[in-house]
Amino acid sequence: MAHPIHSIPDAIALVGAARLQSLVMSAWAFSFADEKMCRGFSPAAEWHHALAVAQAAEKLARERRAKPALIESAFVAGILHDVGKVMLAANSPRPTPTSSPGQETIQPLWQTETQVLGYSHAEVGACLLGLWGLDLVIVEAVSRHPSNPGCPSR
Repeated sequence: MAHPIHSIPDAIALVGAARLQSLVMSAWAFSFADEKMCRGFSPAAEWHHALAVAQAAEKLARERRAKPALIESAFVAGILHDVGKVMLAANSPRPTPTSSPGQETIQPLWQTETQVLGYSHAEVGACLLGLWGLDLVIVEAVSRHPSNPGCPSR
């Protein structure tokens, strides 16, 4: 950048209010996750994944010639899609298993979470984003992201 950002209005002018809000929310959520406290969870890897998903979602929305508001919602949903994973990792006394006891094959994380906890990281994330007042389009995208049969899950 030509000059550093020194104020919130400057930041909003540069990146937009919705994008800045999602970045702040994401940074807040990631501040709870610590690799030492959350064994088996890498905040850095999750942050890189969130940014990659946000960029891919934005690119896909642009390619589909979506309206600007939907393009921005795609980015926001992408960056916040795993916020529930961060919350679960930060509040779990032990790592969530990758498969149920006695299972020989590894199943998708959301299925294991649902079996072990009774809910998935997507549901936790959607609930949190709903409480934060995010648009229903974003909340719904986050709530559905890992269980869509056409989408690969992490």
